[in-house]
Amino acid sequence: MGKYKLDITLKSDICPGSGYAYSGLIDSDVCFDDLGIPYIPGRRLKGCLKESADMLKDNNYLENEVYQIFGQSGAKESGSILVGNAYIKGYDTLREELSAALMIEKNILEEEKKDTKEKSAPTLTPQSILDIFTSVKAQTKLNDDGVAMDDTLRYTRVVNQHCKTCATDAAEELTFTAEITLDENYFNDVENIVNATRNLGMDRTRGLGSVVCKIKTVDGSDTIKEQVFEGTWTGYEEDEDVVIRLLVNNTAPLMISGENDEVSLKYIPAQGVIGALAGKYLKDQEYSKEFEDLFLNGKTCFSNLYVAKQGTNDEYIPAPSFINKLKKTGKYVNILEIENKDGYTDDELLKKNIHPQFADIERKQSGNMPKKLRGKFIVLETDSSGGNIFVKDLSETDMAVEYHHSKKAGKEGDEPILYTNEVIKEGQTFTGSILTKGKYVSIIKKLLESGPLRFGKSKSAQYGSCRLLKAEVKKTGENKQENNSLKSGDIVYVSLVSDGIFMNDKDYTVRYDEVRDIVAEAIKLKDNYENDDEVFSFVSTGIAFGYNTKWNLRKQPVPVITAGSTFVYKINKDCEITEAPVGERVHEGFGRIKIFKNARYDMNTESREQAGNRQIKKPDKDSLAAEIIRSILSEAVLKALPEPAHMGNGIDNTQLGRLTLMLKQSKNDAKNLCERVDNIKSDGVRTDFYNWLRSTGLFRISSGKLEPTEENDKFDFGAAERIFDIYEKIVDDRDFKKNFLKDHKYEILMTHLTNEKYYKKINDKSKSLEDKGNTDEKAVNDDE
Repeated sequence: MGKYKLDITLKSDICPGSGYAYSGLIDSDVCFDDLGIPYIPGRRLKGCLKESADMLKDNNYLENEVYQIFGQSGAKESGSILVGNAYIKGYDTLREELSAALMIEKNILEEEKKDTKEKSAPTLTPQSILDIFTSVKAQTKLNDDGVAMDDTLRYTRVVNQHCKTCATDAAEELTFTAEITLDENYFNDVENIVNATRNLGMDRTRGLGSVVCKIKTVDGSDTIKEQVFEGTWTGYEEDEDVVIRLLVNNTAPLMISGENDEVSLKYIPAQGVIGALAGKYLKDQEYSKEFEDLFLNGKTCFSNLYVAKQGTNDEYIPAPSFINKLKKTGKYVNILEIENKDGYTDDELLKKNIHPQFADIERKQSGNMPKKLRGKFIVLETDSSGGNIFVKDLSETDMAVEYHHSKKAGKEGDEPILYTNEVIKEGQTFTGSILTKGKYVSIIKKLLESGPLRFGKSKSAQYGSCRLLKAEVKKTGENKQENNSLKSGDIVYVSLVSDGIFMNDKDYTVRYDEVRDIVAEAIKLKDNYENDDEVFSFVSTGIAFGYNTKWNLRKQPVPVITAGSTFVYKINKDCEITEAPVGERVHEGFGRIKIFKNARYDMNTESREQAGNRQIKKPDKDSLAAEIIRSILSEAVLKALPEPAHMGNGIDNTQLGRLTLMLKQSKNDAKNLCERVDNIKSDGVRTDFYNWLRSTGLFRISSGKLEPTEENDKFDFGAAERIFDIYEKIVDDRDFKKNFLKDHKYEILMTHLTNEKYYKKINDKSKSLEDKGNTDEKAVNDDE
């Protein structure tokens, strides 16, 4: 498979529609990410390429069949081509720097709020970034007489063909780039298809979406950098147990079907990891006993990949059911605790904003009920004394709704349909592990090195692509619990970290008593616990689904005990336990557990890490992000400047109109404007212009000639000074303020001219009314 890049250069404005609309504002919106940077979705791009392929095939311009390149619905294997989203040049760096800029401004505003007690609105927002790249067009429908029809006005947001901020000069057109993976045998056909693709997006038959597309080979290898692999990856004994911990980032949305085909799961299941690595294996090697040991017979066990915070080494697991969060106070508590091991009285708990009964009508904390952490992922740690468990961090998978348009609906014939998918949003970090033998470490490393991982549906366009951030290998002995000893009277919480599949003598079972005994036997707790009426567990059930791509069929649905379910045991004699997977199909990620001992009621700590304390890297002052920030803040400065005062220097409306025309003709060149004013033949008019321009603070008279001033310190920026301070904290660039007057004289002077015109118009009207009043008064006096 070869790796290529598809460059898409805009020859007109374009609208890669997102399906979203905002009533009264935008009827058709473009696709953009959470920071406001527009992009072209891979599925739209692949669909347009396939349209071009069908046209070329009908005219005998393709050597191969279209389905060989693009795939065919219901086929066992996908087509050869994989198409990613198309992003603007330097997208990854731009995202990183803009994210940092938004975070820095957020921190600045929070500090200001502490001092002034007032919260200011941010200047840098995803909407302001989006406005740099886009504009809004209006259109309406006309009747036969050329008159606009009622209720037909529509607004469409488009990505601008020219983006001065993102180009070396104003004439340069915006270019998007998409990554394409392709079998080299089809390159000639795909090159013809790309060259034939001239229009993309909405309204491409009505002036929008004109493009020029070019495909080119990417230099260099697609292998993962060696720095990603940590730990020792060689020298293990063949049968030595090792664990490989993975950290991946989804560079594209993920659509991983579960019970609902239109709603993605909120994690990457182990079955998906197995499928991705098994597919890589079979591309280069034949089916073998080694393949069975890695992926089929349970000698290698894979875990689910759960969402985690970026830059963390913590292990995130589905929140155990015994941990709840109090509704009003946000405190974490163990709702299954059967006695107060912390030794707090009710009054002491109240002072800590934790109420033992949660909803005592006579207490101040009335209604402070516990809420389940369903769908959340959690990091649990033990305090320094080795006693209590506390909640260190909490994360949640960000989801997004993606709109898609199908021209061939299948069951509905050829009627087009619009449908949605709720997907895992791109740019998130997921973590999990692989338990294997030492002899397979080098093989797994080779599979991980061979390029991006792809999970879920629509992997050939827009969805599924993930990048390996880190892979670390250790001996399993380095990760075992330090203390597996239990004493009589201890309370043990066994929480499922993934869904568990359990079988009795006849069939699958989710019966509480049966599963509780199966779990106890698996962790070597059988006959060491008592059935105490005061001991409660918290268990829920569900259904596990799956899909076999080889058969092109769904797997049999299986009843499961869902992740987060907790079995509680009261120990009746001293014993040792083992934290091991329980139930069936554990090599596919099912039945993973975590064991906690004597968890107390209060699960909070004062030493919880604060994400805001991380060092944030500022954007480079010469980067594209800095250009965008300067452009946004320049608009904010212009809006925040003090309102121009009425000059009143004898210049009339005709002269104001003449000066406005001269300003437009100078094309933002202050020196050119000065030359035009200096060349005015009438000494009186020239003097009036000199006096008026000098009173704005933007110009001065030197040796009898008009020249622009660039002394910012003498110009009254008013409230805009705060924006300069914010910019310097974000970008660390003092040239922005220094050059502001020089770069924005046109906008400031045009504001002064417009303001002066309104002042004169108001004064003329007032004078006219005053003269009319005097005339009427004189007429009354004459009549008398």
